[in-house]
Amino acid sequence: MQPFEPVHGVALPMMIPDIDTDQMINRDFLITTARKGLGRGLFHDLRYRDGREVADFVMNLPWFREPRVLIGGPNFASGSSREHAVWAVQDYGIRAVIAPSFGVHFRRNAFKNGLLPIVLPEPDVAAMADAVLASRGARLVRVDLETQTVSLDDGPVHRFEVEPDARTALLLGLDEIGRTQLRRTAVEAFQTTDRAARPWVYLHA
Repeated sequence: MQPFEPVHGVALPMMIPDIDTDQMINRDFLITTARKGLGRGLFHDLRYRDGREVADFVMNLPWFREPRVLIGGPNFASGSSREHAVWAVQDYGIRAVIAPSFGVHFRRNAFKNGLLPIVLPEPDVAAMADAVLASRGARLVRVDLETQTVSLDDGPVHRFEVEPDARTALLLGLDEIGRTQLRRTAVEAFQTTDRAARPWVYLHA
């Protein structure tokens, strides 16, 4: 995975409450395991009608076409565990999602794939989304995982919390295998002790 570096860019305000992973990426895009190109399916049924862009939908507004951060509503990405929802968000160019709360499956999949889910109080998220929308994307959002802070240009700094293991993995760009390898010394020490206690487990066929 790509190590997570500070992000400073356009934020896409999507304050629809209880938006689920079916709305984020519909079943027509689930027939592939290729991640490249899935961004075109992100919120597809909200972005298009009869094959044409919905002009007033936020993703189709010219100032929000290349976001680096997504600001979501309460219970963002609830529903099924489809990993394609995270892949589509990433392929669209988004590195972090800010919301008051997340669907449990999406949050887990986000960490596994290098996407940063940030939980902030709902009033703070709403204020940030309103400011971004009012400025037509001119006010950029900064996300710094090292300091665990989010800030809006000329706005307050908000602190968020991420589990230490997940934070380390994102900063170093480690997948689950990489995270296990960080514990190699402990694993090898266990195996040495266990080999002496249960030698039959280590017999080769």
